[in-house]
Amino acid sequence: MAGDPFRVIIIGGGPSGITAAYALYHAGIDFVVLERRTNVAEDLGASLVLGPPSLRVFHQFGILDKLAEIGGNLYENRAFTTDGQVFKSTRVFDVMVEK
Repeated sequence: MAGDPFRVIIIGGGPSGITAAYALYHAGIDFVVLERRTNVAEDLGASLVLGPPSLRVFHQFGILDKLAEIGGNLYENRAFTTDGQVFKSTRVFDVMVEK
């Protein structure tokens, strides 16, 4: 409808959705985040790995240093079976080095 304010709808409050919300907030654009879960951050024992493109965005937001303070480096990637046995172990992230 003409005259109604523009509003962005973000589907999902995961890492991408929250990042989009952060960017829209700082750009002064109205938005709403729709999330089906009651808790966005659930402690399930999992990790969130951020690759170079994500790190670049967080650097542009000015929050990369803070994330580096609370995060850690990934040296080895292991995949486990449902009974806890390692079935794959790789050091694939050795190729990502600062130049």
